[in-house]
Amino acid sequence: MNHTVATSLLFESWPAQAEADCAAMEQAVKEGAFAVLGPLAEANAMAMHATMMAARPSLVYLKPQSWQVLETLWHARKNGLCAYATMDAGANVKLIFRNAIARDVRDVFPNAQVINPWQPHKVEDQST
Repeated sequence: MNHTVATSLLFESWPAQAEADCAAMEQAVKEGAFAVLGPLAEANAMAMHATMMAARPSLVYLKPQSWQVLETLWHARKNGLCAYATMDAGANVKLIFRNAIARDVRDVFPNAQVINPWQPHKVEDQST
């Protein structure tokens, strides 16, 4: 990140935008406003990657497969799929969506691993 801070012309505005996005996303989670949360999360992730790509020399973590997932998602969303992408500073794309459309997401992304963080997980008994 030091390289991005030192060389990206986009970095100057990034911290304030990231803070504003995080505050808005936190509020959206509290309000259950997925229609606000999804677009914010995706825009934030894309802005982070744009900031890194604007470094000199560029830092590009997204791979062709990452772009393929994004393009597929954007096409599916134009056709009514209410899902959004988020990414860390790496190549992996994570989709966020409501549990009610998990089957639809699997139809578009048959190899996706679907994790529901709100569902209680079984804890194995390790006392034996």
